[in-house]
Amino acid sequence: MKNMKKLSPAFWAAAAVLSVVLLMALFPGLFTRYDPIEQDILSLLKPPSADHIFGTDNLGRDVASRVIYSARLDLAIGFLAMLIPAVTGTLVGLLSGYYGGRVDAVIMRILDIFTAFPTMVLVIGIVAILGSGVKNLFIAIWLVGWREYARLVRSDVLVEKNNEYVAAARSLGYSDLRIMLRHILPNVISPVIVYAVSDIMMCMLMGASLSFLGLGVPTPTPEWGAIISDGKNYMMTAWWIITFPGIMLALTGISISIVGNELSKRLSRRH
Repeated sequence: MKNMKKLSPAFWAAAAVLSVVLLMALFPGLFTRYDPIEQDILSLLKPPSADHIFGTDNLGRDVASRVIYSARLDLAIGFLAMLIPAVTGTLVGLLSGYYGGRVDAVIMRILDIFTAFPTMVLVIGIVAILGSGVKNLFIAIWLVGWREYARLVRSDVLVEKNNEYVAAARSLGYSDLRIMLRHILPNVISPVIVYAVSDIMMCMLMGASLSFLGLGVPTPTPEWGAIISDGKNYMMTAWWIITFPGIMLALTGISISIVGNELSKRLSRRH
């Protein structure tokens, strides 16, 4: 309870925002009665009103419903695109740091090749080769996103493997796999968790950016970046099309960042 009271107002505000976004993703029907892909030619480019609180787009679709239903896909992109690279990079970093030698040299050369190119350039290149779509978007982020996790874990494992508890585990005849997963991993996982939280935000922004460029989520699937892309040609006449999904994307990203910072502070106090 004492730790809960020490949480900042910013954290509680961020948690409230994320709770609402999560509810929107899980139960979108509670927040809107409109179908996000249903077109209405009699309601083209209507400004915000009592019937359409976020207005309508160039096809007469309710912008609020599209923003609300987008939460499910954008959160999925953030969490799933983070999860597999985090697991992969952590395992690669464990192997590289623990065994060292040729194993470490080979892995580090592979990392150097990937790191030579900016993340966004690599992702765009992979998506351009594979083609647009949600599946290929995930594949592109997965192929690129493991790098930072591997470097982060490797650097900590290089230190941890020289500690006495590792030597004691070896003297007891424990296997390398058990030493890595049962003894070393729990001592290097905290920075990974902190980075993973911030990486959720980066994956969401990357997915929205690719959708904005036409390389991510195909129309008419509701996604914040895709909605902004659809409304960019109507910025002067229908500002609401890009404003509300932009606000939701920004609020969600900032909230995740605040929660991640708070988590980082608490984990650092324990070590």
